[in-house]
Amino acid sequence: MIDATIKHSREALMSVLTQYGAHFKGTVCRCLFHDDKHASAGVYEKEGVWRFKCQTCGEGGDIFDIRAKLEGKALKDVLPRESRPATSRTPPRTYASLDELVKAVAGRVEAVYEYSETFAVVRYIPTGEDKKRFKQVHSENGKWIETSAPKPWPLWNRESLGSTEDPVIVVEGEKCVEALRGIGLVAVTSCGGAGNGKHSDWRPLAARDCVLWPDLDDKGVKHMQEIAAFLLSLTPPARVRMLDISNLSLKPKGDVADLLALAPQQTAERKRLGILEIIRDAGIVSATKELSALIEDTIQGRREAVATPWPWLNRNARPFLPGTITLKCGAPGSGKSFFLLETAHALYCNGIRVAIYMLEEDSSYHLWRLLAQLEQNSDLLDPEWVKANPEAARAALQKHRDTLDEFSPCLSDAPNKQPTIEDLLAWAKQKAVDGCRVIIIDPISVADMGREPWTSALRFMIDAKAIAREYDTSIVVSVHPRKGTAISGLVDLDSVAGGAAFTRLSQTVLWLEHHLDDHLSRVIDGFGDREWKSNRTVHILKARNGPGQGKRLAFHFDSQTLRFNELGVARPKEARHARRFERTHNDDEEATF
Repeated sequence: MIDATIKHSREALMSVLTQYGAHFKGTVCRCLFHDDKHASAGVYEKEGVWRFKCQTCGEGGDIFDIRAKLEGKALKDVLPRESRPATSRTPPRTYASLDELVKAVAGRVEAVYEYSETFAVVRYIPTGEDKKRFKQVHSENGKWIETSAPKPWPLWNRESLGSTEDPVIVVEGEKCVEALRGIGLVAVTSCGGAGNGKHSDWRPLAARDCVLWPDLDDKGVKHMQEIAAFLLSLTPPARVRMLDISNLSLKPKGDVADLLALAPQQTAERKRLGILEIIRDAGIVSATKELSALIEDTIQGRREAVATPWPWLNRNARPFLPGTITLKCGAPGSGKSFFLLETAHALYCNGIRVAIYMLEEDSSYHLWRLLAQLEQNSDLLDPEWVKANPEAARAALQKHRDTLDEFSPCLSDAPNKQPTIEDLLAWAKQKAVDGCRVIIIDPISVADMGREPWTSALRFMIDAKAIAREYDTSIVVSVHPRKGTAISGLVDLDSVAGGAAFTRLSQTVLWLEHHLDDHLSRVIDGFGDREWKSNRTVHILKARNGPGQGKRLAFHFDSQTLRFNELGVARPKEARHARRFERTHNDDEEATF
């Protein structure tokens, strides 16, 4: 008998996960709850209890939570008897037959869909209401009860699949299936409506030609996109096409049954031919469809990295490809904000729309800094110098006033209150909608991360990536090192502050290191192998889209002009401040819990 102490056993938890297909390297595995291409999940101990956690999708819990999720059960149904919460619920009423159960439904029954001899769905309108509802029922030990059958559920109308090689139209709802059956077409649906496709058994559609017909709303389209993923994962995979029904003159949430009802005078044969004509336009859905589009966009020049002012950085990291996130780390005093401001202005001058959310100061503060960069005179940032040289300060502003005025809309003022992660995402999305190609947040560590910073970081990165992909923009997030890094001297992914989701879910991670004194660095530049004086190093800790991961770029920051000069790629053997790069976790390396 299972008892509550099993949650203290690592072996028991790993055994449950292994039974459902997890393969462990140490305590790390691929997540079972999303399409995990890399090992982003694992088990760990907290307060004596062994728990599972995915650092990408966020699924987690102890052995009982995981069993409930994997088995499609309520948590109370997998807890040991002594741990189950007390309940006063009475057992569900039983009926001798399905007919008897249906007669007891409180409302007007419109249809009964018998999925199998032991499982049915009742479509009805409750007494006193005007909106349809569905009730799942099944039989146990010869008695019918008003609860759902064990998963996976069968498809509705699956018995028609074996009699034809015609395309199978996958729709949402039994009513739509019946409407298509009435005109001689083969159709199926999953049980439970939108969002519940994961609970059905799609194996009968393996290797079949499937056309997905969504309801006319975002929820219906998302439902069919999820089903497409299930069908493509079958062995062998189905051949999947999906319709865009936005041009069929349907009302919002309209479906194929509504479309057929628009022509009540047409014969069944005429309707059948009309539906066949419509599904011929269904677009192919395949695992390589997105890849094909990316390749074509790259060939045609629609997908290319925006160039920063730093050629060696562009060549080795390609940080500003559309749909990507770049993490920029640097300790206070390293010049990180100057670096980002110089980058943003250079992009703007090249016709790239850019937006910057400077969270630590207002826009006037950063326009003043930009003025000093444009004039190449850091004295402009010294209040005593400005007071002593009023004419020079006024002349500098007059000289660059037009440039500053034109650039100022790119800057967003620091908020009056501490922004939340949701505030930053809303701002980033609005800038993406406005057409900004590069969006910079500096620094995200100022934001309120809530009670669970790791979860907030994960949510931010997932939603930010969705924004970047949807609008083909590049998002740059500035972060600080962890406390104590300056003392330890470590420059690696584990030393970046914030949740691990920041480094794991970004495509590029750059670390700007400040050297107290100029020192000679042997670098490879456009003229060969030479020595230059440098006082900054940009460590390329992660470069998913470029060849430079692990490389160091030598820079010189001029304290008078407040500008960065890129010198070239630093030779590893000549670096006096060499750091450990072997801990910069490639995507295929094991995660640390």
